[in-house]
Amino acid sequence: MAERTTRFADYGDYHIDNPIAIVFESAPFFVNTARAMRNKNAVNHRGAIFGGIALMEDEGVQTAGYVGYNYTPWDGHPKRCAEMRSIGNGIAKGYNRQDLVLVTGSTDLEEIESILGFPSPTILPCAEKCRPLIGNSALVLAVGADVDIYQAHTGEELKGLDDLYLPNGKQKRRRFRKQPVPPPLVAIEDPEFAKFIELKEEYLHLSTELPSFDDLESKRMAQAELAVGLIRGLAPAM
Repeated sequence: MAERTTRFADYGDYHIDNPIAIVFESAPFFVNTARAMRNKNAVNHRGAIFGGIALMEDEGVQTAGYVGYNYTPWDGHPKRCAEMRSIGNGIAKGYNRQDLVLVTGSTDLEEIESILGFPSPTILPCAEKCRPLIGNSALVLAVGADVDIYQAHTGEELKGLDDLYLPNGKQKRRRFRKQPVPPPLVAIEDPEFAKFIELKEEYLHLSTELPSFDDLESKRMAQAELAVGLIRGLAPAM
């Protein structure tokens, strides 16, 4: 793909101190871009198609957004996930840190469980190829392709989901020790992402109250955890 199609947005140093602010103000644009990539370019011999974007930065200097889609046209073809492609496109241009990884796909519960191995209301980055590429401090949004629902995780949290939810993970051992079973994953229904966008001012205000950090990774982790907490607060009480 040419540069004009892999990089869909160039933010320079806009919000470079807190790039997740861009996510709150541009969520519909990001989601629609990922959905368009899915519908136009994604191919999978089993029919499971996904689109993605990655908002990436050059270590606190500038940010840009890169697109991706999955492409596995036949059984045995090298797996190339949407997240792999979007992150790889950014890395190829010198952007080595992800502030946002967004993936959009099916909300069919049976299809998702057949892919992930555990129930989830939206598709998540796969454990085999994608999660190892995602930085611990990235904000990860998993969004429906045809309906405005989503769930949020940090990259670090995402990498621990298999241990929590897969039958052969730590869940069995926890049950054996009579420790709590993790709650089900919940997606937020939010037409046109109206509630999501309204979080921007609260996020910016609360982020000014975060402590100072000596390293960028700790700073970005605190920002991502704050964002995830606010987003999950949109979910109805269980």
